[in-house]
Amino acid sequence: LKNGLLLSKSKKIFLINIEQYDMNFFKWANKNIKYYDYIIGSKVSDITINQQPKYRRLLTWGLNSILNLFFKFNGTDTHGIKLIKMTNGIKKIIQNSKLKRGQFDTELTLKIIREGYWVAEGPMKYKEQRPSKNFMIKKILQNVIDLFKLYKILKDFKVKKINFRRYCLNDIKKLK
Repeated sequence: LKNGLLLSKSKKIFLINIEQYDMNFFKWANKNIKYYDYIIGSKVSDITINQQPKYRRLLTWGLNSILNLFFKFNGTDTHGIKLIKMTNGIKKIIQNSKLKRGQFDTELTLKIIREGYWVAEGPMKYKEQRPSKNFMIKKILQNVIDLFKLYKILKDFKVKKINFRRYCLNDIKKLK
C-alpha cells in the first residue's frame, strides 16, 4: 500500500476496501477534496448505515477507544475510505510511515492530523462482505503489538495544529 501510494502519479487517490463501497460518500469526498487534504470515511459515525456484525463492532469500538484515550485521536475511525490529496508533504508522511498492515492507516491518519493538514471525516455505508473465519485472535494480538510500536513512533511527534471537521450523513446526502 505504501509503495503503491508513493509510486502513483495521481494528484488524489482513493483508498478503498471491498466493504467500503459507498457512491454517495465517493461523490461527496471528490467534490470536497478542494477544501481538504485528507478525507476519511467512518463506518461508526452513523449507526444507521453501519452493518458490521456485533463482534466486529466491538473490535472497532475497542480500537477507536484506545486511539482516543492513548493517542488523543479526535475522529471516529482510521480504517475507512480515504481520499488523499497527494501533496509533497503528505508524500513525505507516507514515506516516513513505519507500520505495515492494518495500523499503517492509523499511523498515516494520526500523522496527517497532527501535522495540521485539513482533514474531514464523514459517515460511509459499511457492510461485511466476507464472513469472519475466526475470532481474529492473531489479528488482535498483532494490532496490540502495532499499537505499542505506534506509541513509540508518535511519543515525540509534536502536534502542530488540528484542522479536523466531522460531517453527518445529511451533509453527504445533500449532494445528489
